[in-house]
Amino acid sequence: MSIEQTIIIGVISSIIASIVFYLLMILIKPRFAISEKISCVKVDDEYTDYMIKIVNKTRSVITNVNYMLTFCVEG
Repeated sequence: MSIEQTIIIGVISSIIASIVFYLLMILIKPRFAISEKISCVKVDDEYTDYMIKIVNKTRSVITNVNYMLTFCVEG
């Protein structure tokens, strides 16, 4: 094998590997749905807990879900 053939095979194999990796990342991407309703539960006179339902739509387990709730008041 010449050097040119080795370089061409290396470039083609790296392009194929990149395409396969990209397709795997699309398939593994977590998909979930967030409920439009929010549950409000009074714990004490001072504290109120808000609960939101999150539904996992993938076959794998979703871990390390981080969220931030922003409270907005109009008017």
